[in-house]
Amino acid sequence: MTPAQIESVNRHYNAPVLTGKGFQQQEENYHGLGANYEHLPANAPFGDYFISPHNLYYKNILTVRGRTKKPVNGYNNIRVSDALVSILMNIIKGHTVRKHELASLSEHEQIIYDDLIKLAKLHKHHHNTIDKTIEKMKERFQILEGEIDAGNNNDLIYKEINSLIYKMAHIGVISQNEAKRYLKELRNK
Repeated sequence: MTPAQIESVNRHYNAPVLTGKGFQQQEENYHGLGANYEHLPANAPFGDYFISPHNLYYKNILTVRGRTKKPVNGYNNIRVSDALVSILMNIIKGHTVRKHELASLSEHEQIIYDDLIKLAKLHKHHHNTIDKTIEKMKERFQILEGEIDAGNNNDLIYKEINSLIYKMAHIGVISQNEAKRYLKELRNK
């Protein structure tokens, strides 16, 4: 085939480029305008732990892993709001969180944020509401315990109390041994 014939075929089919060396897609380089997505890693350091920025940013799922990349108790793929995603992504990118940013979080997400910041040992560098969160955790724990004592044996209550107990242990309200002992007693009820 002559170069003129190859160019004619290329114009006719528009996508493939025949070069005489096999079938090859034409590379397209775009500069300037366009919509691209941000490539985020599967795991990024977050204090002493790792967070999945990809799951957090694109799926709104908080995935926390330890140093060995195993899941952390109480953080099994938690669905979170865009406000918490924004705050955590700013921390991952090296920005500091201010108190006015925390005001947009729900009570449940403030507990998640404060526990995660304390767990990762970042509470000295970023604003938090750990004192208020501890009180909220205790109140929520009493409510859930009352539900169980009243005979409500819904699985969601047990999952929430399990998560809450581990978060209280992470912050230091109770010890890890007390958390394990309480959860063992709860299962035997």
